[in-house]
Amino acid sequence: MLQLKHLRKSYHVGDSVTHALDDVSISFRDQEFVAILVPVVLVRQPY
Repeated sequence: MLQLKHLRKSYHVGDSVTHALDDVSISFRDQEFVAILVPVVLVRQPY
């Protein structure tokens, strides 16, 4: 079994904070096939 517990991910841009994951937990059973699909956001940043 694979377990992921209490995942957190935040992105900081200037004074702004975006919380992508906030206390996420998930478990996968043995021999279980799982696909995680998320939308893709493309942001073009000036250099």
